[in-house]
Amino acid sequence: MIIILLFLVPIVSMWQTICHKHIPCQKIDVGIVEGDFNLAIANTSQSHVFITATLDSRNLAILPHFVKYYVSFGVPVKNFLLIVQSRNQTNTLSRALDTVKRLGANAVSWIGPFSALTNLYHKMRLLEPLSDRHWLIYTDIDEFIEFPVPITSFIQMVQNDGARAVRGFFVDRVARSGLLTEIRDSPSIELQYPCRCNVTGNLMSLISTKVVLVRGDLRADNGHHHLLDKSWFKLNHIDVPKGIGFSAKFYAKTLTISHFKWTSEILAILQERINYY
Repeated sequence: MIIILLFLVPIVSMWQTICHKHIPCQKIDVGIVEGDFNLAIANTSQSHVFITATLDSRNLAILPHFVKYYVSFGVPVKNFLLIVQSRNQTNTLSRALDTVKRLGANAVSWIGPFSALTNLYHKMRLLEPLSDRHWLIYTDIDEFIEFPVPITSFIQMVQNDGARAVRGFFVDRVARSGLLTEIRDSPSIELQYPCRCNVTGNLMSLISTKVVLVRGDLRADNGHHHLLDKSWFKLNHIDVPKGIGFSAKFYAKTLTISHFKWTSEILAILQERINYY
């Protein structure tokens, strides 16, 4: 008699009730996060400007463009704090993590279903070491904020204005053909998607403004549309981290965010969101 033993790797889930203003409390599978950014934040000796974003394996084509773009404004690649999300522990997750690390950025893995509320929940814990001596760029992987000058000079402009936060406004970028084309290695992503329009606001009627830069003692909400307020901590029974603030003057000028959402990857991403919600 031949006995075949199958060893299955269990998928561990962690369920958490998460609440947010204007959204009913939900019991959500928040999955598992492996790793943290504590050392990366503690080891900064010169630049105290960080950038954070969440991505998955479908974003690997845009990732080198994303890193190159923000490095060109003076954000050190070692100050990229990237969360790589996947529903399961798969080869695609490993490939995505390897790609991030090969580019020189910091990465943690998040294994579990994606939702905006869960993304906020994990970011709040991972970004806890940031303080008022830091600055944080809030962006999605397809959002390229058009800073008028290098980032350290721009932060000085913000501080001179007495502000601690900056808003941005979406300008959607699409291919000249109007088709949802694949992102290529070259030319630059700006040349691949040269046409500017407002699909987000005019066609989809979604909010087109976002919080794009904050001093390190502030946090943005789940969609980065507003600053997070104290009620989120109370609703979720989480102690307020020491030094966190909840209000700030915004910089007088709103920046442009080039939004490279309308590519071939968007169909699979939207279908997954439909299936989840």
